[in-house]
Amino acid sequence: MRQLPSTRHPLTTIAVAGAIVLAACGEQTLVAPQRVVAVNRQSSAFGVESIGDYTWIDANGNGIQDVGEAPLSGVTLNLYAGSTCGGTPLSTFISEAGTGLYIFAGMPPGTYSVAAVTPAGYTPTVVGAGSNPELDSNPSCSTVTIAVEEFNGSLDFGFVASVAPTLGCTPGYWKNHKRWPAPYMQSTQFSAVFADAFHGKTFQQVLSLGGGGLNALGRHTVSALLNAMSIGTPQYGLTSAQVISKFNAAYASGVYEPTKDLFESFSDAYPGIRCPLN
Repeated sequence: MRQLPSTRHPLTTIAVAGAIVLAACGEQTLVAPQRVVAVNRQSSAFGVESIGDYTWIDANGNGIQDVGEAPLSGVTLNLYAGSTCGGTPLSTFISEAGTGLYIFAGMPPGTYSVAAVTPAGYTPTVVGAGSNPELDSNPSCSTVTIAVEEFNGSLDFGFVASVAPTLGCTPGYWKNHKRWPAPYMQSTQFSAVFADAFHGKTFQQVLSLGGGGLNALGRHTVSALLNAMSIGTPQYGLTSAQVISKFNAAYASGVYEPTKDLFESFSDAYPGIRCPLN
């Protein structure tokens, strides 16, 4: 299974809870929760056949999973027997909150199709782009054939916001702007929302910190949170819950730069797009 140099989590963290799947002797309910410990394209930690992977926001619409592009949670995926989609699905999975991951497991070897239901506010991105089939987007109904104990993780589905991308404002904007989205204020303690990385400091004080490393991550984290609250999804691309979880994970790991770069990309990655709140 590939590892992207981005905020995407590996499939080793996904849980499967109560999925209804087709077994050799009829329908079978997987014991919930089950957790994939290690999967790759040749075998499944379930010891059974499985299909899955990822749904994401294709921010630049190129059909390829680029560094910094966010997962899209809550996408409905339906599993069908054979090479067509339609009718009553064998199983339905909602892509995992915060990661965009999904998996179907427990069916016998054979041919299956997965249909991704386009969520409100989005349109499917272009399919089959680039040269790496594990980094592109698949058609909304995609068919694979799996062998005994095979995990096929090639079915990814990218979506483009159906409105023009609205990027957020910079830390400098928020540091000097006094109208903040409720419930946050300049005096809000950073530790009241995030892990206690800046003990005793308020949002305003964190925005005023200089330097790189953790300080830079802190500035862009506060900015990303306020942008998420002010602009909302799908226009902004990150929810406040995602901002909080991503900062806390970066702080716990001690690796700050990728998450800082991700938050920063949501404010200045597109030339010519200005802060929408001015």
